[in-house]
Amino acid sequence: MFLLKIKDVDIERLQPLAMLKGRDVKFLARTAFLRGLRSLEGDVLPNRRQERNNQLDVLIREHWETKSDVEIGRLLKPEVSGALVFCRRLRLGLKKKVGSKNDSCVQNLVNPQEFEQMVIHDGYTMAEFLRVKNIHCTRERLRQIAEQMGLKHSPVDRAPEWLAMRRKRLGR
Repeated sequence: MFLLKIKDVDIERLQPLAMLKGRDVKFLARTAFLRGLRSLEGDVLPNRRQERNNQLDVLIREHWETKSDVEIGRLLKPEVSGALVFCRRLRLGLKKKVGSKNDSCVQNLVNPQEFEQMVIHDGYTMAEFLRVKNIHCTRERLRQIAEQMGLKHSPVDRAPEWLAMRRKRLGR
């Protein structure tokens, strides 16, 4: 029988605990010695998986609105998959809005005066407005935003010189 004590922890007592925690006795004895632990029962020993999950949770909470799940997974070393980040994010209750951009984000990119000037007077269509301003959303979404903001955007609202300006701009 091996009756060595390290800081009042019996090595003999470590054997069942080592099997329970999935560690070997040498690891537990060394941990007890280095940390000066009087007891290794309970969750005193850090679980590597739990530590990693905690690190991932911190990264998710920090970046879930600005980065994709795959990008967050690449921030952790060694990397984890986007699917794992997705599952952890949902468990944390952090759900992203559906769509490429939030409504408020696209709405902030549209300057009302500039929009009406280009679409009503300068001969631009709504699709061309999106291209010129480098806004990534559909024409339908832009139409809905224009209605919400109370902007004129239909062909009926266009100024009489709109077609002449368009032809001049396109060189026809």
